[in-house]
Amino acid sequence: TVTVITDTHYYSKKTGTKGKAYDAANAKSQKLLKYSEELLKAAFKQIKEDKRTDIVLLSGDTTNNGEIEAHEEFIEMLRDLKKSGKRVYVLTATHDYQDDGLTDSFVGNEKVKIPAAKREQLYDMYKEFGPDEAIAVHRDSMSYVVQLADGYRLFALNDDTNYKPEGESGSGFSDDCMN
Repeated sequence: TVTVITDTHYYSKKTGTKGKAYDAANAKSQKLLKYSEELLKAAFKQIKEDKRTDIVLLSGDTTNNGEIEAHEEFIEMLRDLKKSGKRVYVLTATHDYQDDGLTDSFVGNEKVKIPAAKREQLYDMYKEFGPDEAIAVHRDSMSYVVQLADGYRLFALNDDTNYKPEGESGSGFSDDCMN
């Protein structure tokens, strides 16, 4: 049995949850950033206790905006979930990285830049949640294929922005990824 979770947008409290800058950013959001840790821990607890669930698939946007601290905390939560006997697979997406390696943090009334993951870092960060046991991997897009059981494969294909024909924008799969 597979439990699918998507768009967790995990947010580390270390990146700020008080002050005018946070309030202004949060007012535009539908996410419960301040409570993401508590909500996700409660969800993972429920999944751990669910005897039917064998496999947990997290399908992208694991963090709010790629904050390194959020990735580190979220990965520890995933390791704990895995220790409970669940097979855990992660597919990353556009909210999990920033091209320039920076994202926003909130300190009182100020918005300040902090380190964020770059796309090329995601593979190493999440390889223990799918890619390490994959029978095929496309590292550039963080896509992979896992043999779940005889006759069952998980095709974890990431199409967020890894295919951009020259002069175009958009999502899809490069020929290299499809091969």
